[in-house]
Amino acid sequence: VDKDVQVQSILMFNLNYWLDSFWQLTMRLLPGILYTGLTFNFAWKLWTDFKREKYRRWHKDHTGFLTTFIDFFRLDVFNTLELISILVSLWSGILFVLWLMYDTLLQSVKEEGFTPFLAFSETVAYQARLYNRLSASNILMIGMRPFKFVRENPRIAKFIECFWEGSSDMSWFVVMLFVTMCGFVMLSYISFGPQISECSGLQASFVYCFRFILGDFDYDPLFAVDPVMTFFMFPYVVIMYCVFSNIFFAIIDRHFVASDSQPFQWKKKLKPLFSRICRCIEWDEDYVMEDDPNAKKKLGPPSRRERVKETQLQIQSILASDGELVNSMDG
Repeated sequence: VDKDVQVQSILMFNLNYWLDSFWQLTMRLLPGILYTGLTFNFAWKLWTDFKREKYRRWHKDHTGFLTTFIDFFRLDVFNTLELISILVSLWSGILFVLWLMYDTLLQSVKEEGFTPFLAFSETVAYQARLYNRLSASNILMIGMRPFKFVRENPRIAKFIECFWEGSSDMSWFVVMLFVTMCGFVMLSYISFGPQISECSGLQASFVYCFRFILGDFDYDPLFAVDPVMTFFMFPYVVIMYCVFSNIFFAIIDRHFVASDSQPFQWKKKLKPLFSRICRCIEWDEDYVMEDDPNAKKKLGPPSRRERVKETQLQIQSILASDGELVNSMDG
């Protein structure tokens, strides 16, 4: 019996044979295997948290499954972000398996002719582009997901609450900023586009105006094209730097609430890990003084809005007294 068995490896990895390069291929696939395991682990934790929330809502007010499911992801943006990240990870895994299947068909498609091979290459290129886009988007979401685990920290929670409370004002701020910038983008495109390559298109003009804000600009080429319209680029910088930056800081200042953060309880965090090993340590000790719920809330430093209001009241009182208050203060 003459056996002629040839084990083909993944061709795009540039490996000749599977058996000859088993360890190299395994080391390349090992990160993907670990990532898949972590994906299913996070999916199981998310499902456990949802079941716990469903159990609590059902015994509290008999809330149905659908209502609990919607509120679980609607009221917590991190749960929604985690669910999307898990789905994208599973989708990327399916695309990777399909890519492996396409790789096994590469040799047979090459033998069919140039046209089938070209269509096959286009399909593989589209799958690779889609996989790269999903992976990049997933990396961005993975970078934001750690906030879910550190939001119990009082300082982190204060920052998250600040952005959450000011999300409505920030949304309208972005709309106003975008509309204003679009006006100057059209001005650059119409006035300087015919003679300056950086403004020859709408997308190029948008990038040019954005770089203009960052300080990467040169007045001389603009002035050489149209000295009159170049004058309008100076108010553009003033509006973006002086007006919109102060509006943004005012929004943050309005919604930022100063509070005294509680000290880190390291015994409470280490209790699940070492409570059974080190029984001599009192893990439930807590020396943090609880705040009186009936005590008057401490006023933090006045916001910019309050300072402006206080200054306006002082000016009105001075005007109403015909300067007598100023003279009395000087005396």
